[in-house]
Formats: sequence, C-alpha cells, structure tokens
Amino acid sequence: MTRFTAIDLSGLPSPAVVQLPDFAALVAQRKADVVARVRSIDPEIADVLEATLAIEGELITKLIESGAYRQTIHYQRVNDAARAVMLAFATGTDLEALGHYYGVTRMLVTAATANAPAVYESDNRLRTRIQLAPEAFSTAGARGAYIFHTMAVDASIRAVGIDRPTPGAVHIFPLVAAGNGTPSDDLLARVRLRLAGDSVRPLTDMVQVLAPQIIPFSVDLALEVAAGPDLNLVRTTAEARVRSYLATRHAPGVAVHVSAISAAAHVAGVERVTVTSPLVDLTPSDRAAAYASAVTVTATAAS
Repeated sequence: MTRFTAIDLSGLPSPAVVQLPDFAALVAQRKADVVARVRSIDPEIADVLEATLAIEGELITKLIESGAYRQTIHYQRVNDAARAVMLAFATGTDLEALGHYYGVTRMLVTAATANAPAVYESDNRLRTRIQLAPEAFSTAGARGAYIFHTMAVDASIRAVGIDRPTPGAVHIFPLVAAGNGTPSDDLLARVRLRLAGDSVRPLTDMVQVLAPQIIPFSVDLALEVAAGPDLNLVRTTAEARVRSYLATRHAPGVAVHVSAISAAAHVAGVERVTVTSPLVDLTPSDRAAAYASAVTVTATAAS
C-alpha cells in the first residue's frame, strides 16, 4: 500500500455500524409504542394518553423524552466503541492500541521540560505510519516500506519522496514539517543509517538519502464579498482554508492546483475569487516539493 495506492482514510464515510440517532424520531417511536401497548388493553385510556403525550409540558412526555435522550447517549457510546477499532476513525490511545498490532508506537517530538509537557506525534501522522506498517514487513524494496522506515527515524519528517532513476538505485527525499521542509544534514545522516541495514533494504538496492528540492511560490488572491458579511472575517476564514489546503500539498511529488486554491477560498459570503499567483498548476516530481512562502488575501465588497 504505497503513497500512490493507499486508501485516503480521511475521505472514508462512516460504516453502517455507526448509527446517527434522530432524537425526535426516537421520542415519536416511544410515544407510539406506549400508546399501542395501552390501546391493546383499553382503547379509551389510549386516546386520552395520546392527547396527553402531545402536550410538551406533561410529566409523562418528559419521562419519554428523558428515555429517548438516554438512548441517544447509548447509541453514541456504541458509535465511539466501533470507531475506536477502525484505523480511519480511532484517535488518541485507541489509535495507539491499533498501532501496537504492527509494532508501531507514537513518537516523541519534544521531550518534557520543567515548564512544558512532552509533545508527541499527531494522530494523523501516526495513522499514516500504521497504514504503511505492513509494507515494512518485507525487505523487497517496496515504496511504502522505504516511506515507513524513513518516517520512523524522526517525528519531524512529514512526507517522503521516492525516486528510482535507474534499476537498483533508490533515492529517498525526506521533507520535514518545519520551515520550507528542508531536512538538516544530521537528519539525513540518521535516515541513511536506518536504511543501510540489510533488514530494511534489499542487498541489490543502492540507496541515497537526499534533501528534496524546494519550489517556493507565493499565493495572491482577491475576494469579492457580497453585502452583509464582515470583510475581515471572510478574508481571515478564506485565508485559513487556503493555508490548510496548501499544508496538505507540501510534500514531494504532490501538485498544487490553482482551481483548488480558488475553491478553498470560496467560503460563505464570497462572490468571486481571482487568483493572480500562481497562474498555473505546480507539479513537482518526487524529488521536489512545492512550498507556499507567502499567502496574501485581499477582500473588497462586490459591486
């Protein structure tokens, strides 16, 4: 399961086992059930009860609503338990427990100090490593295996590019989360050491670990906002959405699309988006990563 074929877990819908209860429907079902049971004994009392249950302030109505509310809590508990054993939806210690099946543990980013707690690898990064873990069981030189072993070196590595320029040659390009993504010489050396082991790479692979080429670019766009919404609020919301999209594209071999930038900026209240930079899509190779060095968003009232 490589970066190119792996399932995008973030886009998976909730499975059928996860039920989303409708409180109003549960109340109606409970009322109908009580009335039906009473009607089987005494139809006249059932008519009175049905009329009583239509009154929101009646005690018996509140009792039924309370029972329905407790039922929604039960549904949520079952939903949480189901999600806890699914890689796509598990979080926190539940996700860590799934990683234990594959010998994957949450990595330490920053050790604790007297003034600050320890910082650990995010759920999303841990989830990615768990998803790649089965590829590391083999030393056949699978792309996913190289990505897994590279990311296991340090929690600062956010993405990895893999290139095979010639048969038997494998070039590894780790990208870090900080700054423009350029890794330090020390980090590159540690990755080389990790990948040098015979238990990691095939004997026939000549592995080189290199810094990826960084392709800097700026994002400039103008918003035309409909009458009513606060211009500054719309601008900051649109900028946050654009930055979030750009963060997902900061990886080797991942393209940045102008249309996607425009789509991200189309938040509520925006009538039109004009992107003046970049003018064309950026399509870096697996040896390079696009990096948005600046994002400028302006907003004016639509005429």
